[in-house]
Amino acid sequence: MSKREELLARHRHRLTQMMQRHQQEISDLIADQQLELAELMLHEDDAQRALDVLSIAKAPLQYEVTYGNPQLADTQDAKHLVHIIDRTIKHINEKYRV
Repeated sequence: MSKREELLARHRHRLTQMMQRHQQEISDLIADQQLELAELMLHEDDAQRALDVLSIAKAPLQYEVTYGNPQLADTQDAKHLVHIIDRTIKHINEKYRV
C-alpha cells in the first residue's frame, strides 16, 4: 500500500468514526428530547397523551431491535432506549393508573 493510499485510508477511517459519533449523539439527543417532552406533557396533558408520545418514540427503536443487526452499536443502543421507554411507560401507568 502506498503512502497516499495509507493516508487516504486513515482519513476515511477518522471521518467514518466522526460521522458515527455524531449520528449517535443526534439519536441520543432525540431520545432525550422525546422523554423530556413526555415528562412535560404529564404536567400539561393527561397521562394517556404522554403514553401515546412514548409509543410513537418507541416504534422506530423497537423496529431496530427486532430487525437490526444485534452486533451493531445502534441496535444495542435502541435496545437500551426501548428498555428505558418501557420503564417510563410502566411508571406512568402505575402512578396515574392509566
